[in-house]
Amino acid sequence: MLCRHERSALPELGAHVSLDRFQIRIHAFYCVLALILEVCLQRARPRTVLPLSMQGLFKVLSGIQEVTNVFPPAGKLDSPGRPHLKTTLTEMDSTQQALFRLFALDRYRNP
Repeated sequence: MLCRHERSALPELGAHVSLDRFQIRIHAFYCVLALILEVCLQRARPRTVLPLSMQGLFKVLSGIQEVTNVFPPAGKLDSPGRPHLKTTLTEMDSTQQALFRLFALDRYRNP
């Protein structure tokens, strides 16, 4: 059984796909987890403020990305030490900013 978002990939799998029971159980677990996440997102989002379908919601959320730049340690380029990390978010439009605040996604950012 494939998740809703994977049904379009069904013809690409071919007729003779061999999966063991463990792989099937893991796949079923991921599908159930995705459906639970979808239900939670539907309940948390006010439909009057953000009139998006679930596919639209996932598309908007997938545009929010965290980028980590790695800089060499202070001093010379070949000097030992820990590199300096700088983490930022990609630019967000107003819908993405509203969803970012609504779901409090800032709590999942790296310090």
